[in-house]
Amino acid sequence: MGGKGSKKSGRLRKAKGTYFFYIFIFFFIGGYALFFSSRGWMSTQSLAKKETELHKEVEWENRKVRIIRWEYSEEQHLMEVELDITNTKYDGIDTYRYSAMETNAGFLKVKPVIEESDWVIIQIHNIPEKWAEVSFRLELPGKAGEASEKLKLYTNINKVAKVDSLEILDRKGYLVKRYDGEIASYEMEIAEMESEIEEKEEKIRNVKLEMRKLEEKKEYQTEEEQKNTDQLLSDASVQQTSSEEDIVELKEKIEERKERIENIQEQIEKVKGETDG
Repeated sequence: MGGKGSKKSGRLRKAKGTYFFYIFIFFFIGGYALFFSSRGWMSTQSLAKKETELHKEVEWENRKVRIIRWEYSEEQHLMEVELDITNTKYDGIDTYRYSAMETNAGFLKVKPVIEESDWVIIQIHNIPEKWAEVSFRLELPGKAGEASEKLKLYTNINKVAKVDSLEILDRKGYLVKRYDGEIASYEMEIAEMESEIEEKEEKIRNVKLEMRKLEEKKEYQTEEEQKNTDQLLSDASVQQTSSEEDIVELKEKIEERKERIENIQEQIEKVKGETDG
């Protein structure tokens, strides 16, 4: 009897060991597959992180490069990137090599539509349906393959400006579009500064109210307490003066932006007049 029980117990232990072995293999292979296929099923939004800020100057090869516009039409599988380039080296090299790459799809077709010494518009074709990040690259001519001299600019599915379609325009059409974009940008700046002025005006009202309360309390304070109150009043007065100076500066900036808008509107009328002529 004892021998039979021992054999039975051994078979059970062996069966359990085999069972746990298969469970281990299942989870090991499953985890392995999950890890290496994650980029295939993960949301593109979760993979989209890199972005080059619009209108921010990037230093590269003694040049200042600024993204004016980066738009994406899902229907056309098309992007359009507009750049402002200032060559501070004055070396006469004002043409560049362009390329673009998407995180999963690899290299994409690029087509220049405007190429001037300080103004470039490039179209990026064949954007995949599911994409995360796109990098647009510039290189100096004759120096392809040297990564240290390659400028990479980024956008992603979460940040790119989405439009219904991207129409092919002539130079004047793109110029008017650029001017319209600049006006919209300045109007946004004005709105932000006006909001900041309102916040500072509210702060000044609160400071004045608090100062009145402190003055009222001084009548019933000891000499030591009054000294502390005077210090608080002095600090509050400094904050009030600082906010008032900030408001003056912001109003001056607003007027300057409005003047820029007027100048751009004159340029638009001039371009449209040339187009009509």
